[in-house]
Amino acid sequence: MLSNGRLIVGVGLGQSTRFYPVYGLAPEGRVARFRENLAIIKRLWTEDKVTLDGRFSHLESIPMEPKPVQKPLPPIWFGGHAEAALRRAVELGDGYIGAGSTPMDVFLEDIKQLPPNFPKAKRLYLALGDNLPRLREWFGAFYGKPEMAEQVAVWGSPKHIADQIARLKDAGVNHVLLNPVFDEETQMERLSEDVITSA
Repeated sequence: MLSNGRLIVGVGLGQSTRFYPVYGLAPEGRVARFRENLAIIKRLWTEDKVTLDGRFSHLESIPMEPKPVQKPLPPIWFGGHAEAALRRAVELGDGYIGAGSTPMDVFLEDIKQLPPNFPKAKRLYLALGDNLPRLREWFGAFYGKPEMAEQVAVWGSPKHIADQIARLKDAGVNHVLLNPVFDEETQMERLSEDVITSA
């Protein structure tokens, strides 16, 4: 409602189960729970009242209002890197987005498992310029792994960044989420002026 129907819902199973006990959950059956909860979400978005006696949830004539602007429901895009996650994206979703922490070459191999016309996206951690120390500092603070800067980030000249975006476009990627990791406002202005026009 707030976006007037521009919402894309992102879902994913996640790699870690370390927080499950906080919520009273066990790791066993997490894929089945994920599938059941996704089915519940879709039903709440499209039905007046939902009744379900599931393996993990029990709903008795539960309404959800307001309904989404998008009909029948907002697009659901899946994240994940495992082969099973890619299969779930095609089976249950409307698109697939690769994580910023996934190296470009790994992502390009992953999406070969998807149907050619299935919508695809990629988050790019990036920085215009040659400031590798700041990139390493950010990855160290955010992921605890400064070395990820060299493994997953795209940085350098506007042409180099445009070339990397072009690689994604040539591989059939429909959307690229540009994610500067420092000096965000300045970087976005430079991206819009120097990169987007040439990508």
